[in-house]
Amino acid sequence: MVGRSSAFQFKGRNEDLREVGRKLGVANVLEGSVRRDGNHVRITAELIKTNDGFQLWSQTYDREIKDIFGVEDEIALAATEALRVKLLGGNGRPVALNPRSSNPEAYQVYSRRNTSVGGDRVRKNSARRLL
Repeated sequence: MVGRSSAFQFKGRNEDLREVGRKLGVANVLEGSVRRDGNHVRITAELIKTNDGFQLWSQTYDREIKDIFGVEDEIALAATEALRVKLLGGNGRPVALNPRSSNPEAYQVYSRRNTSVGGDRVRKNSARRLL
């Protein structure tokens, strides 16, 4: 997640999302619009993959302005759920983001490397070679 001040440099600019993602170092962008008419507000939010512009999730919310904080919470929850499905898959199990090997030895070395504090260079290198 990128801080608000970093993201706000793109506010109001029509920049390609792939470029925005590259500059911010993020895989997804949450963007949207807010329109107000008296006490009524319409918020449209979209969660978009920056590598290809594919829309992961989109929703429009029509509320009274007095409910603005509630709708903010709804948007955060819905976007989080959309990412959770992407990261965990439909069955709730983690999805391998970049599976490189089905070698059990590679998996064991990689797992030990990830769970050890600090790890050592030899184990890291042997895990990389096996993967």
